[in-house]
Amino acid sequence: FTQLAAEGKTEGLWFRTFATSGVQAAMGAKVAADQGYKSVAIFYKNDDWEPDRGELVAAEREALGIGVRGAVARNDG
Repeated sequence: FTQLAAEGKTEGLWFRTFATSGVQAAMGAKVAADQGYKSVAIFYKNDDWEPDRGELVAAEREALGIGVRGAVARNDG
């Protein structure tokens, strides 16, 4: 995409997408499984958004047989 833009083939338009929390959780679980992890702990930001993502992350890892030993919320600062 970067090369297309450099060549002027995007007509001045530039788009980026943001993967959903579910997609991010699934891909993170796949990477952890591919690396051979058997158990993990999850750290997440303590705000309105992250606790739900933490649950998705845990569920995806557990579905691949990776044990989730704990989940810890962290506050900014």
